[in-house]
Amino acid sequence: MARDLGVRAVEINLEPSDNAHAFDERRYGPATTEVPRFVEELLGA
Repeated sequence: MARDLGVRAVEINLEPSDNAHAFDERRYGPATTEVPRFVEELLGA
């Protein structure tokens, strides 16, 4: 639904989900690693 509205969709998960193809960006690994890295990139750090 988000993509239909033009919103960028990101999957952050340990491994690809069954619908991983539906996301604009995919990041895989532990949340303790991937979420802080993603936030840093968003903030331009």
